[in-house]
Amino acid sequence: MASTSKAIFSFICLALLLPLSSCNCVAPLYSHRTPSAHAWLASRLRSKNVASLSSARWSQLGRLPPPPAPPSFTLLDSVSRQFVNWLHQHSHPSHPRNFSITPIERPGFKSEEIPLALAAFAAKSLNNGDVLLDLQLDSWLSDVFASESIPSLKDAPWEVRLASILLHERAKGSGSRWDPYIKALPDFIFLPLFFTDLELNNIQDASVQDEVQRLRRFIESTFQSLTPEEVAGSKFTEYAWAMAVTYSSACRIIVQGTIHHVLVPFVSFSFEPNSKVTAVIADGSIRLQAIENIPEHSFLSMSYDHNNSSDLFIFRGIVDSKLINVLLFSSLLDLVDWYVTSYGALNNNKYLTLRVVQDAKVAFENQLMSPMTTTDLSGDGLFILGLDGSVNPRILCLLGSLFYAKELLAREVGRENMDITNMNNMIGTQWERDMNTMVRSFLRISTLDCERIMGFDDKFSNSTLSALRAIKERIHGLMCTSTTAEEDKAFLAAAEWDGFGGLGISESGCPSCRWQIEEMSFNDYLAVSYRLYRKGVLKILISHLSCLDVEENIAPSNVVHQNGTDTTDQFVSWMEGNGFSISEKLSITHLLAGDGKLVRGVVVLKNIRRGETLCNLPLDMGLYDNETIVAGEVDSWDRAAARLLREKAKGSSSAWASYINILPQNMTVPILLEDHELHEVQWWPVLRELVQVRKSIRESFSLLSVDDLAGADFEEYRWAAMMVHSRAFTLPVFADDHYAPYVMMPYMDMINHHYHYQADWMSQPIWGGKVEIVARRDIKKGEELFASFGPRANDNLFLYYGFVLKDNPFDVAGIFASYEDGVRWFLDTWTTSCKHSVNPRSLASCKRLRWEEQWKLAKDALENVSGRGASLNREWWHLVNLWADMGSE
Repeated sequence: MASTSKAIFSFICLALLLPLSSCNCVAPLYSHRTPSAHAWLASRLRSKNVASLSSARWSQLGRLPPPPAPPSFTLLDSVSRQFVNWLHQHSHPSHPRNFSITPIERPGFKSEEIPLALAAFAAKSLNNGDVLLDLQLDSWLSDVFASESIPSLKDAPWEVRLASILLHERAKGSGSRWDPYIKALPDFIFLPLFFTDLELNNIQDASVQDEVQRLRRFIESTFQSLTPEEVAGSKFTEYAWAMAVTYSSACRIIVQGTIHHVLVPFVSFSFEPNSKVTAVIADGSIRLQAIENIPEHSFLSMSYDHNNSSDLFIFRGIVDSKLINVLLFSSLLDLVDWYVTSYGALNNNKYLTLRVVQDAKVAFENQLMSPMTTTDLSGDGLFILGLDGSVNPRILCLLGSLFYAKELLAREVGRENMDITNMNNMIGTQWERDMNTMVRSFLRISTLDCERIMGFDDKFSNSTLSALRAIKERIHGLMCTSTTAEEDKAFLAAAEWDGFGGLGISESGCPSCRWQIEEMSFNDYLAVSYRLYRKGVLKILISHLSCLDVEENIAPSNVVHQNGTDTTDQFVSWMEGNGFSISEKLSITHLLAGDGKLVRGVVVLKNIRRGETLCNLPLDMGLYDNETIVAGEVDSWDRAAARLLREKAKGSSSAWASYINILPQNMTVPILLEDHELHEVQWWPVLRELVQVRKSIRESFSLLSVDDLAGADFEEYRWAAMMVHSRAFTLPVFADDHYAPYVMMPYMDMINHHYHYQADWMSQPIWGGKVEIVARRDIKKGEELFASFGPRANDNLFLYYGFVLKDNPFDVAGIFASYEDGVRWFLDTWTTSCKHSVNPRSLASCKRLRWEEQWKLAKDALENVSGRGASLNREWWHLVNLWADMGSE
């Protein structure tokens, strides 16, 4: 395994004290996972309670207090030049300046002032192995230096020491030797640590979400354990920022037998995680060198030697497709909890289950005769699967021990509630011998080779096969998230068009729904990129276990259960018996839609005069959620859909049976598209919301209980959700005349939508417990009766109803996400003054300075034209004339 060889090589560098260039600066072991760090915390806190911050509060942290005015390109350019000069002053003089650092705009942010970041570029073409910097160790901020500078923290976790010394040096300002480096650090670090709840949910990886929560508690606790002097009087916001800098740029090196954790002085924001630079130890100094051939002007980014993609994402905020592995379990306890949930505890005793795993762990460690024993055995690398099928044998050993113990207990013990002591007493030394034999067998395994593993000793064949099936089931479970890979791809494509935030569909019928209030952020983009990459790895891993005869059902089909024949006559009779008053001039019938399909609608049998009453509908026959039994935190339309399913499950005993039977069983709406059809929706506002709605439906289905849904499966629930959203109204159905947001009103939902409608209910007062619908104009015999669902654009009609209207007066097409976006497009399109710039530094400088100049004029002009009369709009007309001149050029 790659991770094993890295650990062995680190051991060799440590054991032999080699100052060789091949000893890399590797990813550190994170302290919040170690008992020693928690022991240090306990001694410091002395049972002091630490209040946990909410996710909403965390999402506002990690950002230094903003300056009075956003930094301009000129200011950041000056900072970058000072930083580069500082680096070269401390670098070995024999190495030329092979790179430059310049401000760039982070791609796609739609804010008033687009954030700037520093990025590194190759100043010339570089070959693999070329040195960019050669810095003495004392030029790097390290935890060893922190221990010397702040003696009270010499036993503190390395992250705490590094963050504290960073804050101390920052407080010194220009008096710090690291001042140019500290000023070049970003004001905000993009890490899952600072994600909102919605952004964390978009990751769809429970192990990552749990790890983020543990990391937050660790940072909160360590800050509470420190004195103001130890953090240079910094507030928690500044401490969180310093910890984020530490996590995102620190690495571990071994120099003359001593482990150092250092902050890599290489500041570079790169949208593409294309690592081209690494740090190596050489003769008492640390070199930054190229790890591949690099063309001139290419972006440079740092390579961090992480064992797994989860850690790279959590601690660096990077999704790297070249890191081809996935974390199967986050810890030993995570494995046990999953086993108990999936298969039940051994003899219904979780303690016994945990002890069996611990025995297997001890037996495994005793059998290890390699330098790997010097590494942290509690680390997450123990539960990693590689894209090539590589597997840490510990996973098979632990799972195999559980299935073997289950088999052994059933065969040898044969009674319930057996604890581990009684089990050992009854079986004697057989358990220990079997564990050692099984471990020796599993130690020979490094890949998920079905044929080889299934050819094991007969004594362990059943438990081995069960362990393989368990791994496949675990992978399958990790793949079953609330979105499919194709939906994730579509979502990312929409985000790239959207620019990570923007227009949306403002006239949606569900302004309170989660996907409506959720703006696409760069964090969302990272989260979806991570989950898409992870699904790709999991899909390949499943293929390595194809020899197992296990049925898979990863994605649900789009089959909707049919509900019988047309029951229009029964529905009309039902309405007559329940207080509905329908004009004899109207009839429910099937009509031919524009796509050639039959749809149900209402037609006029006789001429109708303006103001004539078309129908009166009793409010007490509206179907809505008034039982409040829903267990999960879901939206109103999900609750209404659950109520519809509970009524449907009652069959003929439901008061709404005739109405439910007439509802369509199939709908042609984009929400029901097959995954491979998503790319046909080539309009980003619809595509983005489409994926979010599909995701929301799956999430709500998982939150609702079996009782909530009356035992309905996902296909039935999706049908109900579509019925509610396409047919429900907001009506005053409560006793106090308060409105319910999703009320399915029989007959009212049979009248189709059109902007040139004749049936009016919105302007009619509701009295006597009935909804009255009247003719707003004369209607001729043979016309279809239309009502208005509101001023809906075709985007909304297409997404939720499956049709569009020709010449729709409410249709909109967002060209720009904001005024600023329009100004930016104009400048990029019509100005030629920067076209001569080839060097990334000069091009970025030219474009940014041009932008700052024009954006100030544009903002002044907008404020001017908004606040004064036309005769005083001098700034506005100056801008118009200026841009007209640009266009004529």
